[in-house]
Amino acid sequence: MNSLEGHVKSLHHVSVGVEGAQEDIDFMRRQLGFRFIKATVLFDGTLPVYHLYYADRVGSAGTVFTTFPWKQWGLTGRKGSGQIKRTAFSAPVASIDRWYKRLVDAGVTVFDMEERLGAPFFAFQNPAGLDMEIIGAEDTREPWLSDGVDDPDMAIRGLHSVVLSVQDADTMIGFLETFGFRVTGQERRYTRLVSWCTSRPSHRGPGGMPAVCTTTSRCGWTPRQSRRRSRNNSSARATSTFPR
Repeated sequence: MNSLEGHVKSLHHVSVGVEGAQEDIDFMRRQLGFRFIKATVLFDGTLPVYHLYYADRVGSAGTVFTTFPWKQWGLTGRKGSGQIKRTAFSAPVASIDRWYKRLVDAGVTVFDMEERLGAPFFAFQNPAGLDMEIIGAEDTREPWLSDGVDDPDMAIRGLHSVVLSVQDADTMIGFLETFGFRVTGQERRYTRLVSWCTSRPSHRGPGGMPAVCTTTSRCGWTPRQSRRRSRNNSSARATSTFPR
């Protein structure tokens, strides 16, 4: 048994680059029903940019999704290998058809309903063209209800997983196993690793550059971080998929 197995409990948060701040806030709140919990400013580089946070009522680990609206600086990203291809959100299985219709009716770019490793899901794009998914799952986390989505039988529970775009599946699987991930399923080009991440079929194009339309980071969380969030210990387990 790997000495780190079981230490990483789930996704803690996912951070992405988007375009405009207001269109991002409107989409996350009104269409997906997240709570806008705070806005800060990132000063890590030479260009200050807003850092927008969405989550449930209290910002529980496994529900936090954050964005950097780079449009103000005219920056554009490039999708490619070595990135998260899609961020997947968890919703009740019975609500997937309703979510599909909701986003289609709102004019969102939505792709066909599919099933992966036994779970129904569909992919869609946010206003910046960032790829996302809603996956049907048995998820007992308490949802945040808002003027965007006020039905507890439909509301998103939080992060489900992330889908990675990689050049070499075996290398990535070996790397994740170092941190205690376990392969729990394979289907077509997808391999699922459980702990806190989901990965995707291999992408053999150029490496990606974090900015608009690309996922920039994701973090797992460990038991020490869970003392104030014990009810979420089993949330947002990850799955990973790579082409064989």
